[in-house]
Amino acid sequence: MRYLSICAIAKNEDPYLLEWCAFHRVCGVQHIYIFDNESDTSIRTILAKYIDEGFVSVYDAPGRGIQMEVYANATKQFGKETHFMGFIDVDEYLVCKKSNDIKKVLQRFDQPGIGSFQVSWRLFGSNGHITKPEGLTIENFTAASPISWSENLHTKSICIPDRCLGTPAGDPHHMNIKRMFVSVSENMKPMHGPFAPEFCANEIQLNHYVVRSREEFENKIKKGRIDTEKWPGKTMEDFTRFDEPSTEIDNSALRFVPMVKAELARIA
Repeated sequence: MRYLSICAIAKNEDPYLLEWCAFHRVCGVQHIYIFDNESDTSIRTILAKYIDEGFVSVYDAPGRGIQMEVYANATKQFGKETHFMGFIDVDEYLVCKKSNDIKKVLQRFDQPGIGSFQVSWRLFGSNGHITKPEGLTIENFTAASPISWSENLHTKSICIPDRCLGTPAGDPHHMNIKRMFVSVSENMKPMHGPFAPEFCANEIQLNHYVVRSREEFENKIKKGRIDTEKWPGKTMEDFTRFDEPSTEIDNSALRFVPMVKAELARIA
């Protein structure tokens, strides 16, 4: 059994998939499950080398508003293959602050009563980029919103699949876990839903590159939502809402740049 896998649903993420997979590989993730939501270019084509190596598995996931259902089904279908399974998007990176290995961070949460560790995220802005810059996401976008901003109370789940109910949660930020287990934040405070009582990311943080450049956010709008059809799609007002508060510099991911570039060169 693997110790750590991650799961994502993706649509037309062609420019980012290789970097995202390479980053998480060098940070200790042992397998990635990706569900292809009707991408124009097959994800199997983009990630062919990682699929051949057995690091990535790709599954078709057609339809709209299916993200939570896909996640719930993944815990049932693949739960016996991995001890921990994280559920994040392709614009989100699990960034260790001290260790280089996410598995080492998770050992503290590998306890009998814990069903899920909820990782605090931090939203990143455009760094003033109008068009997509050359290079990696993690090196081009370092302007972050203040950790005190209420939006940064959001978390994403790294769960123990056999402690999950396998039923869709109300949002993609947390999982429905069995009654005898609890979800906790990094400071071990119990959580009941996607919001942490306070931002806590001393050991690990989910860097959410929510806008990237203006051009890239415009392309994100065109894709529409994967998570639900109940909520309206994103607009350029959302770009402003996320970008304007991003006035602080967070370099937490920069130390991984050489490792990611070396991994990308290896699979080229």
